[in-house]
Amino acid sequence: MGTPPYPLGMGDGRPSDKQRDKEVKGLATPPPNASGGFDVKPSNLYYVSYQVRDEQFTFDKAARTLMEALTGHEQLAGKGTGPSAVAASYRKTATTFFDLWGNAMVAIGGAAVGFTATANNYAAADFRTNRKQQGPLPHQEPPWVMRVPTFYGDVPDLTWRGTNADSDHAIVRTLGHIPDFVADHVQGLLDQVLRLGKMYEITPGPDKDELRTIGTAWGMIFSDGTTSADNLNDDIASITNSANSEWQTAMKSFCQTIWGTSAWGKMQGTVAYKTAPNEGARRRPVITVLGETAQAVQTALLDLADASDKVTAVSEPAAEHAAKEMAKDMAKEYGFHPWHLLAGLTPFGAVDLTAEMVMSFRSHMDYAGIEAAVATYNETCSGIAKTLDGLEGKLEEARKSVPTFNAEEARAEAFGGRSLNDFKHDHLWTLQTDSAGVHKYPVDLVNQEGIGNSHAIDKHVAKTDDQLAQRMRDQHPSAASSYTDLESAQAYTQQCLDGNPDKIRSFINGHGTPPRETLEVDFGATGPVTGRSIDQAAYAADPAHPRVTEKHGVYVVIKYVSGMTPPFVVLTSYPN
Repeated sequence: MGTPPYPLGMGDGRPSDKQRDKEVKGLATPPPNASGGFDVKPSNLYYVSYQVRDEQFTFDKAARTLMEALTGHEQLAGKGTGPSAVAASYRKTATTFFDLWGNAMVAIGGAAVGFTATANNYAAADFRTNRKQQGPLPHQEPPWVMRVPTFYGDVPDLTWRGTNADSDHAIVRTLGHIPDFVADHVQGLLDQVLRLGKMYEITPGPDKDELRTIGTAWGMIFSDGTTSADNLNDDIASITNSANSEWQTAMKSFCQTIWGTSAWGKMQGTVAYKTAPNEGARRRPVITVLGETAQAVQTALLDLADASDKVTAVSEPAAEHAAKEMAKDMAKEYGFHPWHLLAGLTPFGAVDLTAEMVMSFRSHMDYAGIEAAVATYNETCSGIAKTLDGLEGKLEEARKSVPTFNAEEARAEAFGGRSLNDFKHDHLWTLQTDSAGVHKYPVDLVNQEGIGNSHAIDKHVAKTDDQLAQRMRDQHPSAASSYTDLESAQAYTQQCLDGNPDKIRSFINGHGTPPRETLEVDFGATGPVTGRSIDQAAYAADPAHPRVTEKHGVYVVIKYVSGMTPPFVVLTSYPN
């Protein structure tokens, strides 16, 4: 077993439940619609930020609780190649499940931090432009969140390894017709002769009660995950003006991307990965896959227990019948119950009599019926293992689709920033690491995301190599590229704008003709690495593991939008 994760509130700096409750209560503030209109303030984002943090803790705790329920329950599958296959498939599937859960938990933390970051930027910008403000800049510490996946522990191995107290003839002991001391005297002979046909290959059988117990635990986590996702939706909805369709659309899209959707996503099997605001909370692929997996694992464990019951329903009556008939045969020959004779014999003296008993037992045993039942059992086990193995593809697709911490932090900054500005279509500069005054055409990506379908943050910030490959697979663009984080996306995009003032001025003077313009900057091979990219040639050469290259340039597309100053948005920006 691996080292279990730290308990809540201990060892890794995380706040206790009591501390978190105190923090949230301290940030409680009237909702945006408290005064009759709808006005999102930094204080609202701070409150939501810490609420989302709490959802991360709740989501994390659900997986911890499941692992605690599983821990200590080992060697439950029983003996045999069929049960061993089920055990191996179970452990592989469960391990991937916990990995996916941990990655999804991290994405929630990114959203929590992003809301505080954008609220701090907005509050600081407002402070600097309001001459009535005095004192230090307003600032709220971002919530403590988990930034890396939790290691929940090693999934217990259900494989029977022969290290427990069960013996190969345990089924005979349970019949009540052959006492334990017989087996103690003639164990070797029993192992060689007194075998219930194919039953010997699967004895001892599964621990059915234990399998059903952990199966129930798997069933419970399905509702835990769904509840966390629903609560997260409610948190974000609290800062969304339902009367503004663009705002509503952005909220629904944001809540879907947390759970693995993308602008280019497609159906993968039965799971939809494309961001579709009209689907609302129904489009949550990671939650869908986690839920389907948990239910499938529960079913597999219960099916294994039920399959064992069916074998036992055949084998035990058959063995009981054979034992009774054997006792009758011995009574006819010796006139009394032979166990008393065996009790008085030495192990060597008991061999001949026991051999005679074995021959009688075997003559009355329904081996054909038992072997048919065992064959059916093994087929059932094979089917269970195959079903579990079939979950791996879905789990892996979901794991690749989970947004990174940085990606979801950037999205939260964008949604929070637009919310603070009531989703108006105008440029707002709230960056605290740069000054708008030093740029000819300053653009804050956070505060323009979504205007005119601009998507630099959604499509090109903090994507993993796997996600770039997914986009190549689903959308077939000329290339798929990503900046490391929001900070680098903002910096390199602004440098590209700064490097093309004449081209931008000419574009503005065209008043929308053409409606778009491309801008580029190349820092050269020895210049800074702006990001990573996969092109068509690399993807075609090896779709499973396409070569990812570092880029040293920036490609920006600006789109004319009248009424804004300057009258355009950065439609897209990516390393090139």
